[in-house]
Amino acid sequence: MVSYSQLQKDIVSKLKIINNSDDVRDFEARLIIENVTGLNYSEMIINDHDIDINIDNNINSIISKRNTGKPLAYILGHSNFYGLEFNVDDRVLIPRSETEELVKKAIDILKNQEYQPQMVIDIGTGSGAIAVALACNVRNLEVLAIDISSDALELAQENYKSNTGKMYENSIIKFLKSDCFNNLDRSLLEKFDLIISNPPYIAKDEEDTLDDSVKQYEPHIALFAHDEGFAVYEKIIIESVNWLKPGGFLILEISPRHTKNIKDFINSCEYSELKIFEDLSKRDRICVAKMPG
Repeated sequence: MVSYSQLQKDIVSKLKIINNSDDVRDFEARLIIENVTGLNYSEMIINDHDIDINIDNNINSIISKRNTGKPLAYILGHSNFYGLEFNVDDRVLIPRSETEELVKKAIDILKNQEYQPQMVIDIGTGSGAIAVALACNVRNLEVLAIDISSDALELAQENYKSNTGKMYENSIIKFLKSDCFNNLDRSLLEKFDLIISNPPYIAKDEEDTLDDSVKQYEPHIALFAHDEGFAVYEKIIIESVNWLKPGGFLILEISPRHTKNIKDFINSCEYSELKIFEDLSKRDRICVAKMPG
């Protein structure tokens, strides 16, 4: 048997990922122990829980894979997002904490009208994290989760099923393979209260700035966009005005690189209000635009 604190120190000492800080290694060590033991972190830390040393082989296997650069979430097969657990693998991006801020903005808007039915499009749903988080936190919601990747949609539907018990009974998610709005039924024109997206927005000339684990393991179709990373933004902004109700909202996760172009495009469309919000690092991260009406 070994104490939790000693096992954590041992794991941290074995994690050799160059770009990770001590805080990140401590956090990853905690996730590894939780995953292998099934024990709750709070209980382990309060009681400095004794842990069976026979789990060493499992832990060392995880550490070995992690030291190749493979993201821990892919090794463990799941990731936490907005208090929910999602299965993840190389078919989808790993949900980021910055995107939780995007979801929070959407929830705040939708809750103002949650006692009447509302319709939302999640463009580029990936793992389904945004769609599921919304349906778990807002009543009377119908989310249409869209992705260009059949593989991503397959995993998103798995995550929908595994989290159904946490959703409001009268909130549902539907899935559609589509490149943005291309395959939507025309009967849905001007029917949506909110369109939300964390689209691919990285330019090819920014690839060298990415962590190796992102470049090597996460799907490039969900990372990179043409026209210096702006192509998908342009498509969503221009076409969204046809699908939103009067008074509807467009919410985008953005890169600070694109703030000016996004403002210019939105101001050239029919939107009446536009706000840019910073993330916790004080970088432009969320765009909220509102249709008149």
